[in-house]
Order: sequence, then C-alpha cells, then structure tokens
Amino acid sequence: MRKFLFSLLFAFIGVAAAAQNDFTLPENWKFDQKEDYAKYEEYIVPAINWFLDTPADRQDDKRQHTADFVLEWSMGCPYVHIVMYGDILTFAQSSRWGVLVFIMGYNKQALLFNKYTDKVNGTPVANEPREYILDGNVAGIEAVVDYYTRNRALMQKDENIEKYITLKKKGKLESYVESKIPKNIKK
Repeated sequence: MRKFLFSLLFAFIGVAAAAQNDFTLPENWKFDQKEDYAKYEEYIVPAINWFLDTPADRQDDKRQHTADFVLEWSMGCPYVHIVMYGDILTFAQSSRWGVLVFIMGYNKQALLFNKYTDKVNGTPVANEPREYILDGNVAGIEAVVDYYTRNRALMQKDENIEKYITLKKKGKLESYVESKIPKNIKK
C-alpha cells in the first residue's frame, strides 16, 4: 500500500511539473491595434502564472519571451491601468526583476477580479478608484514577496522586500500600502 501511495504521489508531482511547463506563448503576437490586447488577454494570466511559478534560474529564453509578452501587453493595454508609486516600489532600484513581477501581480489581480476599465467605452469598472489602486498595489507587492521567497537562494538579499515580507506576516501589508497611496485619490 505504501509503495502504491508513493507511486501515486510521484505521478502527481510529474503531472504537476509537466503542467507547469506546458504553457505556450501565442506565435507572432503583436500589439499594433486596440483589438490586439483583448485578442491576447486569455494568455496573460497563464503567462503570469508560468513566469511566477517557474524557478528564476530555469528556461531563460522562455522566461524572457514571456516577460516581454506580458510587459508589452501591460504597457499598451487600453483597459488595464497600472498605477505605481515610488513610495511603494521601494525595491525598484535594488531589484531588476521586482517591477516586472509587481506589474504581473497587478495585472493578474485586475484581470481575475474584472477590475479594469470597460473595453468598449473606457469607463472605470472598479467601484472606487482608490480601491482599484490599493488592490492592484497589494497584489503586486504580494507577487514580489512570493516570488522573492520562492527564489530566495537565487537572489541577493533585498531589505526593501524583506520589510514587505515582515508586514505580510504581521497582517499589516494592506494598511501599509494604503498609507503610501496619496490622500487626494478619491475613495
């Protein structure tokens, strides 16, 4: 029985590992027109998941192409707006990958919870602009914390990210991030 359970466990691990590696970027993607962003939207969350779940020292070419795809989509998408603040992105200078991972976490949150601008007429879908900005920034920081934690052996120690790890463990991350969003952003 024990042997059977171990075999089953290893089979599950093998399937999970294969599933992690089966993400494929669309071929010949381009973002020339507004409609291109909606066309490729279905690939964004799986691309983000693959990037964040794959160890930082594996599949360098695929990682770079995936990062390029997500970043280009993010920077031009007419309906997902990423609002970043230097007081929150304290790791931007010390971590070359941190801003990319933050953008990925922000995008994933916006897409999964449909908190973005209406694709047709450009009006905000989120109930409150401040809520949208807060949720996106918290999701971005959490993505950075999780990625850094999973890849810690491959990364230089970053005191700015370590601070966010401590805040998350204490349950104070959201209130800290909210305190760094300018007060003039409407509730």
